[in-house]
Amino acid sequence: MHRSSRVHGRRATATVTALLSIGLIACSGPSAPVERIGLSDTSVAREGAASRGANRTPSPTPSWSAVLRPAPTPTPEPAPQADPAPAQPPAPPAEPPAPCPASTAPTDRASAANTGVPAGTALAPASGGELSQDGLVLENAVISGDVTLTGDNQVLRNVRVEGVIRVTGTGTTITDSELGALTVSGATNFTASRLEVFGESGKDGMHVTSDSGRATNVVIENSWVHSPTGTPSAHYDGIQVRGVDGLVLRGNSFELGPHIPQFNAAVFLENANGGNTDVTITGNYIDGGGFSVYLGGKNTTFEDNSFGRNARWGLLYPESNLGSVTTSGNVWADTGEPAPDFG
Repeated sequence: MHRSSRVHGRRATATVTALLSIGLIACSGPSAPVERIGLSDTSVAREGAASRGANRTPSPTPSWSAVLRPAPTPTPEPAPQADPAPAQPPAPPAEPPAPCPASTAPTDRASAANTGVPAGTALAPASGGELSQDGLVLENAVISGDVTLTGDNQVLRNVRVEGVIRVTGTGTTITDSELGALTVSGATNFTASRLEVFGESGKDGMHVTSDSGRATNVVIENSWVHSPTGTPSAHYDGIQVRGVDGLVLRGNSFELGPHIPQFNAAVFLENANGGNTDVTITGNYIDGGGFSVYLGGKNTTFEDNSFGRNARWGLLYPESNLGSVTTSGNVWADTGEPAPDFG
Protein backbone atom coordinates (compact mmCIF):
# COMPACT_ATOMS: atom_id res chain seq x y z
CA MET A 1 0.00 0.00 0.00
CA HIS A 2 1.21 3.36 -0.89
CA ARG A 3 2.44 5.37 2.06
CA SER A 4 0.34 8.37 1.22
CA SER A 5 -2.86 6.25 1.31
CA ARG A 6 -2.08 5.16 4.84
CA VAL A 7 -1.45 8.69 5.86
CA HIS A 8 -4.71 9.85 4.34
CA GLY A 9 -6.55 6.98 6.05
CA ARG A 10 -5.21 7.86 9.42
CA ARG A 11 -6.14 11.49 8.96
CA ALA A 12 -9.67 10.65 7.94
CA THR A 13 -10.12 8.36 10.90
CA ALA A 14 -8.84 11.03 13.21
CA THR A 15 -11.22 13.52 11.65
CA VAL A 16 -14.22 11.23 12.09
CA THR A 17 -13.21 10.53 15.66
CA ALA A 18 -13.05 14.24 16.32
CA LEU A 19 -16.44 14.86 14.77
CA LEU A 20 -17.96 12.09 16.83
CA SER A 21 -16.48 13.57 19.95
CA ILE A 22 -18.16 16.91 19.35
CA GLY A 23 -21.49 15.41 18.27
CA LEU A 24 -21.60 16.73 14.65
CA ILE A 25 -22.22 13.24 13.02
CA ALA A 26 -24.17 10.19 14.07
CA CYS A 27 -24.21 6.60 12.93
CA SER A 28 -27.25 5.66 10.85
CA GLY A 29 -26.38 2.00 9.78
CA PRO A 30 -24.60 0.38 6.80
CA SER A 31 -27.05 1.34 4.11
CA ALA A 32 -27.30 4.98 5.00
CA PRO A 33 -26.02 7.36 2.36
CA VAL A 34 -23.03 9.49 3.03
CA GLU A 35 -23.70 13.14 3.60
CA ARG A 36 -21.02 15.63 2.99
CA ILE A 37 -20.02 17.65 5.96
CA GLY A 38 -17.95 20.19 4.17
CA LEU A 39 -14.44 19.00 5.20
CA SER A 40 -13.14 18.57 1.57
CA ASP A 41 -14.23 17.48 -1.93
CA THR A 42 -13.52 13.82 -0.92
CA SER A 43 -15.98 12.13 1.40
CA VAL A 44 -14.95 10.58 4.66
CA ALA A 45 -16.09 7.13 3.34
CA ARG A 46 -13.70 7.24 0.29
CA GLU A 47 -10.75 8.14 2.42
CA GLY A 48 -11.47 5.12 4.65
CA ALA A 49 -11.73 2.73 1.65
CA ALA A 50 -8.44 3.89 0.04
CA SER A 51 -6.56 3.39 3.26
CA ARG A 52 -7.62 -0.27 3.57
CA GLY A 53 -6.56 -1.33 -0.04
CA ALA A 54 -8.33 -3.15 -2.91
CA ASN A 55 -7.08 -6.72 -2.10
CA ARG A 56 -8.76 -6.90 1.33
CA THR A 57 -12.34 -7.90 1.84
CA PRO A 58 -13.86 -4.78 3.26
CA SER A 59 -16.04 -4.93 6.31
CA PRO A 60 -19.24 -3.17 5.96
CA THR A 61 -18.38 0.43 6.40
CA PRO A 62 -20.80 2.30 8.56
CA SER A 63 -22.27 5.22 6.82
CA TRP A 64 -22.36 8.50 8.68
CA SER A 65 -24.63 11.35 8.15
CA ALA A 66 -23.98 14.77 9.52
CA VAL A 67 -26.71 15.85 11.88
CA LEU A 68 -26.58 19.39 13.12
CA ARG A 69 -27.74 19.45 16.70
CA PRO A 70 -29.08 22.77 17.81
CA ALA A 71 -27.25 24.27 20.66
CA PRO A 72 -29.17 23.74 23.83
CA THR A 73 -31.37 26.65 24.68
CA PRO A 74 -29.93 28.21 27.77
CA THR A 75 -32.26 28.26 30.69
CA PRO A 76 -33.00 31.92 31.29
CA GLU A 77 -31.88 33.14 34.59
CA PRO A 78 -34.77 34.47 36.64
CA ALA A 79 -35.01 38.21 36.64
CA PRO A 80 -33.68 39.61 39.85
CA GLN A 81 -36.46 40.34 42.25
CA ALA A 82 -36.42 43.66 43.96
CA ASP A 83 -36.22 43.44 47.66
CA PRO A 84 -39.69 43.95 49.10
CA ALA A 85 -40.21 47.39 50.51
CA PRO A 86 -39.92 47.29 54.24
CA ALA A 87 -43.25 47.39 56.00
CA GLN A 88 -44.15 50.87 57.09
CA PRO A 89 -44.38 51.21 60.82
CA PRO A 90 -47.90 52.00 62.01
CA ALA A 91 -48.67 55.68 62.35
CA PRO A 92 -48.34 56.88 65.90
CA PRO A 93 -51.70 57.51 67.58
CA ALA A 94 -52.97 61.05 67.18
CA GLU A 95 -52.26 63.24 70.12
CA PRO A 96 -55.39 64.38 71.93
CA PRO A 97 -56.30 68.03 71.31
CA ALA A 98 -54.87 70.50 73.72
CA PRO A 99 -57.39 71.36 76.41
CA CYS A 100 -58.93 74.79 76.36
CA PRO A 101 -57.37 77.21 78.80
CA ALA A 102 -58.95 77.04 82.18
CA SER A 103 -61.65 79.62 82.68
CA THR A 104 -60.84 82.44 85.04
CA ALA A 105 -64.52 83.16 85.61
CA PRO A 106 -65.56 82.65 89.24
CA THR A 107 -67.18 79.29 89.81
CA ASP A 108 -69.40 80.71 92.58
CA ARG A 109 -71.15 83.30 90.42
CA ALA A 110 -74.74 84.09 91.20
CA SER A 111 -77.03 81.18 90.34
CA ALA A 112 -79.83 79.04 91.71
CA ALA A 113 -77.38 77.63 94.24
CA ASN A 114 -76.75 80.88 96.09
CA THR A 115 -79.64 83.27 95.42
CA GLY A 116 -83.29 83.47 96.38
CA VAL A 117 -85.04 82.11 99.42
CA PRO A 118 -82.78 79.58 101.16
CA ALA A 119 -83.85 75.97 100.69
CA GLY A 120 -86.05 74.66 103.49
CA THR A 121 -87.46 78.05 104.46
CA ALA A 122 -91.17 77.90 105.24
CA LEU A 123 -93.10 80.74 103.62
CA ALA A 124 -96.44 82.08 104.81
CA PRO A 125 -98.88 83.92 102.51
CA ALA A 126 -98.86 87.70 102.85
CA SER A 127 -100.66 90.64 101.26
CA GLY A 128 -99.05 92.69 98.53
CA GLY A 129 -99.92 96.08 97.08
CA GLU A 130 -98.41 99.25 98.57
CA LEU A 131 -96.45 98.85 101.81
CA SER A 132 -95.84 102.31 103.28
CA GLN A 133 -94.93 101.60 106.90
CA ASP A 134 -91.50 102.99 107.81
CA GLY A 135 -89.18 100.40 109.34
CA LEU A 136 -91.28 97.50 108.04
CA VAL A 137 -89.65 94.05 108.22
CA LEU A 138 -91.30 91.43 106.03
CA GLU A 139 -89.75 87.98 105.97
CA ASN A 140 -90.52 84.33 105.27
CA ALA A 141 -93.51 85.30 103.14
CA VAL A 142 -94.97 84.63 99.72
CA ILE A 143 -96.99 87.29 97.87
CA SER A 144 -99.07 86.43 94.85
CA GLY A 145 -99.10 89.90 93.19
CA ASP A 146 -97.01 93.05 92.87
CA VAL A 147 -95.50 94.98 95.80
CA THR A 148 -94.66 98.71 96.07
CA LEU A 149 -92.37 99.81 98.91
CA THR A 150 -92.88 103.51 99.62
CA GLY A 151 -91.76 103.78 103.26
CA ASP A 152 -88.27 104.42 104.65
CA ASN A 153 -85.88 101.83 106.04
CA GLN A 154 -87.98 98.87 105.02
CA VAL A 155 -86.59 95.31 104.93
CA LEU A 156 -87.71 92.32 102.89
CA ARG A 157 -85.97 89.07 103.63
CA ASN A 158 -86.71 85.51 102.52
CA VAL A 159 -89.70 86.65 100.49
CA ARG A 160 -91.09 85.37 97.21
CA VAL A 161 -93.12 87.81 95.11
CA GLU A 162 -94.99 86.41 92.11
CA GLY A 163 -94.82 89.74 90.33
CA VAL A 164 -92.91 93.05 90.41
CA ILE A 165 -91.32 94.81 93.40
CA ARG A 166 -91.24 98.59 93.00
CA VAL A 167 -89.10 100.64 95.39
CA THR A 168 -89.52 104.42 95.83
CA GLY A 169 -88.55 105.01 99.47
CA THR A 170 -85.27 105.63 101.26
CA GLY A 171 -82.98 103.09 102.92
CA THR A 172 -84.78 99.98 101.61
CA THR A 173 -83.03 96.59 101.77
CA ILE A 174 -84.07 93.35 100.03
CA THR A 175 -82.09 90.14 100.59
CA ASP A 176 -82.39 86.42 99.83
CA SER A 177 -85.62 86.86 97.92
CA GLU A 178 -87.29 85.85 94.66
CA LEU A 179 -89.30 88.06 92.31
CA GLY A 180 -90.44 88.43 88.73
CA ALA A 181 -88.88 91.88 88.20
CA LEU A 182 -87.43 94.84 90.16
CA THR A 183 -87.94 98.56 89.64
CA VAL A 184 -86.02 101.22 91.59
CA SER A 185 -87.59 104.61 90.87
CA GLY A 186 -86.31 107.75 92.55
CA ALA A 187 -85.14 105.74 95.58
CA THR A 188 -82.16 106.61 97.76
CA ASN A 189 -79.71 104.31 99.56
CA PHE A 190 -81.18 101.11 98.22
CA THR A 191 -79.45 97.72 98.58
CA ALA A 192 -80.35 94.39 97.02
CA SER A 193 -78.38 91.19 97.70
CA ARG A 194 -78.77 87.58 96.56
CA LEU A 195 -81.97 88.10 94.62
CA GLU A 196 -83.31 85.66 92.06
CA VAL A 197 -85.16 87.58 89.32
CA PHE A 198 -86.96 84.86 87.37
CA GLY A 199 -88.77 86.99 84.78
CA GLU A 200 -92.06 88.83 84.40
CA SER A 201 -93.82 89.02 81.05
CA GLY A 202 -93.04 92.25 79.20
CA LYS A 203 -90.79 93.66 81.96
CA ASP A 204 -87.05 94.26 82.16
CA GLY A 205 -85.34 92.12 84.75
CA MET A 206 -84.23 95.22 86.67
CA HIS A 207 -85.00 98.86 86.03
CA VAL A 208 -83.23 101.79 87.77
CA THR A 209 -84.66 105.17 86.86
CA SER A 210 -85.00 108.78 87.93
CA ASP A 211 -88.44 109.22 86.40
CA SER A 212 -90.03 110.03 89.81
CA GLY A 213 -87.11 111.79 91.47
CA ARG A 214 -83.37 111.32 91.49
CA ALA A 215 -82.22 107.74 92.15
CA THR A 216 -79.13 107.87 94.34
CA ASN A 217 -76.71 105.38 95.89
CA VAL A 218 -78.08 102.10 94.55
CA VAL A 219 -76.23 98.83 95.19
CA ILE A 220 -77.25 95.53 93.53
CA GLU A 221 -74.96 92.58 94.24
CA ASN A 222 -74.69 88.80 93.99
CA SER A 223 -78.06 88.51 92.26
CA TRP A 224 -79.23 86.29 89.40
CA VAL A 225 -81.36 87.68 86.55
CA HIS A 226 -82.47 84.97 84.14
CA SER A 227 -85.20 83.44 81.95
CA PRO A 228 -86.78 86.63 80.57
CA THR A 229 -90.30 86.38 79.22
CA GLY A 230 -90.70 88.76 76.30
CA THR A 231 -93.82 89.90 74.53
CA PRO A 232 -93.86 90.45 70.73
CA SER A 233 -93.29 94.20 71.19
CA ALA A 234 -90.81 93.97 74.09
CA HIS A 235 -87.24 95.31 74.12
CA TYR A 236 -85.97 93.36 77.08
CA ASP A 237 -82.88 94.32 79.11
CA GLY A 238 -81.38 92.36 81.97
CA ILE A 239 -80.96 95.73 83.69
CA GLN A 240 -81.84 99.11 82.22
CA VAL A 241 -80.50 102.27 83.89
CA ARG A 242 -82.14 105.60 83.02
CA GLY A 243 -80.64 108.19 85.35
CA VAL A 244 -78.77 107.54 88.60
CA ASP A 245 -76.12 109.14 90.79
CA GLY A 246 -74.04 106.35 92.27
CA LEU A 247 -74.73 102.78 91.13
CA VAL A 248 -72.82 99.61 91.94
CA LEU A 249 -73.50 96.36 90.07
CA ARG A 250 -71.23 93.74 91.64
CA GLY A 251 -71.07 89.96 91.34
CA ASN A 252 -74.38 89.54 89.51
CA SER A 253 -75.35 87.17 86.70
CA PHE A 254 -77.37 88.63 83.83
CA GLU A 255 -78.31 85.58 81.75
CA LEU A 256 -80.57 86.26 78.80
CA GLY A 257 -79.67 83.03 77.02
CA PRO A 258 -80.02 82.35 73.28
CA HIS A 259 -81.04 85.40 71.30
CA ILE A 260 -84.56 86.25 70.20
CA PRO A 261 -85.55 89.52 68.46
CA GLN A 262 -87.11 90.93 71.66
CA PHE A 263 -83.77 90.95 73.51
CA ASN A 264 -81.99 94.30 73.62
CA ALA A 265 -79.05 94.11 76.07
CA ALA A 266 -78.02 92.36 79.24
CA VAL A 267 -76.74 95.66 80.73
CA PHE A 268 -78.03 98.95 79.28
CA LEU A 269 -76.90 102.37 80.55
CA GLU A 270 -79.14 104.82 78.73
CA ASN A 271 -78.53 108.57 78.74
CA ALA A 272 -81.95 109.61 80.01
CA ASN A 273 -83.54 111.43 82.97
CA GLY A 274 -80.41 113.45 83.68
CA GLY A 275 -77.95 110.71 82.73
CA ASN A 276 -75.82 108.33 84.79
CA THR A 277 -72.94 109.32 87.06
CA ASP A 278 -70.48 107.34 89.20
CA VAL A 279 -71.38 103.87 87.95
CA THR A 280 -69.28 100.81 88.83
CA ILE A 281 -69.94 97.48 87.08
CA THR A 282 -67.55 94.81 88.31
CA GLY A 283 -67.28 91.05 88.65
CA ASN A 284 -70.53 90.26 86.83
CA TYR A 285 -71.38 87.45 84.44
CA ILE A 286 -73.10 88.88 81.34
CA ASP A 287 -74.65 86.83 78.56
CA GLY A 288 -76.97 87.51 75.64
CA GLY A 289 -78.74 90.38 73.96
CA GLY A 290 -78.40 91.92 70.52
CA PHE A 291 -75.32 93.54 72.04
CA SER A 292 -74.56 92.48 75.59
CA VAL A 293 -73.62 95.91 76.92
CA TYR A 294 -74.51 99.55 76.19
CA LEU A 295 -72.14 101.82 78.13
CA GLY A 296 -72.04 105.54 78.80
CA GLY A 297 -72.28 108.12 81.55
CA LYS A 298 -69.79 110.10 83.62
CA ASN A 299 -67.15 108.37 85.70
CA THR A 300 -68.17 104.83 84.77
CA THR A 301 -65.96 101.82 85.56
CA PHE A 302 -66.48 98.51 83.77
CA GLU A 303 -63.97 95.91 84.95
CA ASP A 304 -63.40 92.22 85.69
CA ASN A 305 -66.64 91.07 84.11
CA SER A 306 -67.01 87.82 82.18
CA PHE A 307 -69.10 87.12 79.09
CA GLY A 308 -71.11 84.23 77.71
CA ARG A 309 -71.43 83.55 73.97
CA ASN A 310 -75.10 84.33 73.29
CA ALA A 311 -74.83 87.94 72.08
CA ARG A 312 -76.35 88.31 68.61
CA TRP A 313 -74.03 90.95 67.09
CA GLY A 314 -71.30 91.60 69.63
CA LEU A 315 -70.48 92.45 73.22
CA LEU A 316 -70.30 96.26 73.19
CA TYR A 317 -72.81 98.44 71.37
CA PRO A 318 -70.72 100.35 68.77
CA GLU A 319 -72.25 103.73 69.60
CA SER A 320 -71.51 103.47 73.31
CA ASN A 321 -70.01 106.70 74.67
CA LEU A 322 -66.72 105.62 76.23
CA GLY A 323 -65.33 109.13 76.76
CA SER A 324 -65.67 108.82 80.53
CA VAL A 325 -65.64 105.02 80.83
CA THR A 326 -62.75 102.96 82.21
CA THR A 327 -62.57 99.29 81.15
CA SER A 328 -60.15 96.54 82.18
CA GLY A 329 -59.95 92.83 82.92
CA ASN A 330 -63.08 91.80 81.01
CA VAL A 331 -62.88 88.25 79.63
CA TRP A 332 -64.73 85.38 77.98
CA ALA A 333 -66.13 83.21 80.75
CA ASP A 334 -65.30 79.90 79.05
CA THR A 335 -61.65 80.56 78.20
CA GLY A 336 -60.49 83.48 80.33
CA GLU A 337 -59.21 85.22 77.19
CA PRO A 338 -59.70 88.98 76.89
CA ALA A 339 -63.13 89.97 75.63
CA PRO A 340 -63.04 92.07 72.45
CA ASP A 341 -63.80 95.81 72.65
CA PHE A 342 -62.96 96.11 76.34
CA GLY A 343 -59.43 94.99 77.30
